[in-house]
Amino acid sequence: MTEERQLSAIMFTDIVGYTSLMGKDEKKGLEILDQKQHLIKPILDKFNGEKLKDIGDGTLSSFRSAVDAVNCAINIQRENLSNGNFSIRIGIHVGDVVFRDGDIFGDGVNVASRIEPIAEPGGICVSGSVYENIRNQTSIKSFYLGEKELKNVAEPIRVYALTAEGLPAPKISIAEADHPSWMHSRRYVFIALAVVSCGILYLLILNHQPAVEDNSKTSKPPVKNQQPSLDQDNSLKILQITKEDRQKNAEDITRLENELESLALKIDQMNNEVSATPNSEEIDITTASSLIEEKESKQKQLDGLKKKRKEVIANDIAAYGKIVQSTSGKDLQKTAWNKLVSNYPEAMELEAGDLIGIKMLLLKAWVEPTSGIEFLWIEGGCFQMGDTSEEGAEDEKPAHEVCLDSFGISKHEVTQGQWQKIMGSNPSKFTKGDDYPVEQVSWFDTQDFMRKLNSHIGNTFRLPTEAEWEYSACAGSLEQKYAGGNNIETLGWHNGNSQESTHPVGTKEPNDFGLFDMSGNVLEWCSDWYGGNYYQQSLRNNPSGPSSGSLRVIRDGCWNGSPWLSRCTNRDGFKPGYSLDNLGFRVVLSGK
Repeated sequence: MTEERQLSAIMFTDIVGYTSLMGKDEKKGLEILDQKQHLIKPILDKFNGEKLKDIGDGTLSSFRSAVDAVNCAINIQRENLSNGNFSIRIGIHVGDVVFRDGDIFGDGVNVASRIEPIAEPGGICVSGSVYENIRNQTSIKSFYLGEKELKNVAEPIRVYALTAEGLPAPKISIAEADHPSWMHSRRYVFIALAVVSCGILYLLILNHQPAVEDNSKTSKPPVKNQQPSLDQDNSLKILQITKEDRQKNAEDITRLENELESLALKIDQMNNEVSATPNSEEIDITTASSLIEEKESKQKQLDGLKKKRKEVIANDIAAYGKIVQSTSGKDLQKTAWNKLVSNYPEAMELEAGDLIGIKMLLLKAWVEPTSGIEFLWIEGGCFQMGDTSEEGAEDEKPAHEVCLDSFGISKHEVTQGQWQKIMGSNPSKFTKGDDYPVEQVSWFDTQDFMRKLNSHIGNTFRLPTEAEWEYSACAGSLEQKYAGGNNIETLGWHNGNSQESTHPVGTKEPNDFGLFDMSGNVLEWCSDWYGGNYYQQSLRNNPSGPSSGSLRVIRDGCWNGSPWLSRCTNRDGFKPGYSLDNLGFRVVLSGK
């Protein structure tokens, strides 16, 4: 096995809407793919770029410098804007890449491919490592988009949109484009504070000596000049592993995920060979067995690393929570917050002491203690909302781009048991158990539930907007008909498999976000007023529906509805006073 590691600028170039195009007109799709290849090849050569491989309609290329990569991207977009009949998105990152047995893996590849979808059609997005190399080029204008959580990337990545002469400016707000130089300075201050605070915290803990009670039960002598304590608990351990250990953990996770992907491709290839020639003696059973064994071993390693990382984060949050909930002085709480933020920079957007926000942001999950509702964190982003398959109704058109802030959403539909804990009664028809979805609740009933739920903990619980619901259901994917894929039988309950009843939540497969029953069990209320032609005038950023109306939006399929109703893009409106035995809801926790 030959392996070579190096630092490279990696560019990922992708055609916008190519999958949908291939589904409609395969011949035209292949023609556009050829046009793209002819477009980028001479420009790659001009800027010393090397094409590494094609991934579907995407092209992965490497450069000796970030400057070459960015100038190449700018020229590709200029040329395509002048002569192309399709749109391209480009993502660029500087990072480690590993060349192994003719294939390429590593941080550079993973981050570049994850940044590319953030770019607007015809746009370029780069990571912070690229920005630092090109920030002084006055011909290039940058727009800071914030720190983004990327799939299979352990730490948040700073992302910038770029433009230059001859290219359109990104369509983002001034707040989104705010240059982060002041944030960099603030981060350095945080890091400096963290270094100092490590010593302070260490001294505070050392100086806290727990009192020892002797056999005579005598009173404890006063401690002179005692520093703020942690309610006589000296077991506090802030930050279980170092920042370097965290980075190593993240790199190992990415490496294993890449290796597993490669093994899966090899196993699929062998499966295809067996299917094509089932009686062939050339199939190496020993090799196939070794591949499967290696894949299982690496999957266990990956699961262990992810579990360890989650445990470390949970321990850090618990340690910080001890300080926040103690009677110690404000100085100790401030010191601990600075320490936490220096190691988890993404928490800077939260308020000190917001334990729920910290858990949602860092652990991506939280359980509301009174009701037991489990929330999952949905990272904000942009997606095409509405029907693009020509299968949908007129009120699902036109498909349009929508961008959402991050939010938390309940993993399951609200159950009868959760409703009873908050409301003290159960209005459902199918009273078969606490884990069945609550139904026969009107839109007004859901508002009463939210008010009582909010009174328990003081956070902003609400129904999802229609846009949040659709984004959560299909994870922003145009390729999924239902929430989680294209096989309704494995994903949801409908009139062909429900036996005329609701079923316990979570008994079908989850979607890509880990959410259950978003393609069938009960219909779900949303917060918006319903408008049949609303998509023709919908806002791009965080739309919340028409300002008034007579119907409220409902989404999802249901136990007595057809599979067609279970599609991600299906929408309808009911009068807010309706309470039916196929109508329930789920809850959103607003992000900050």
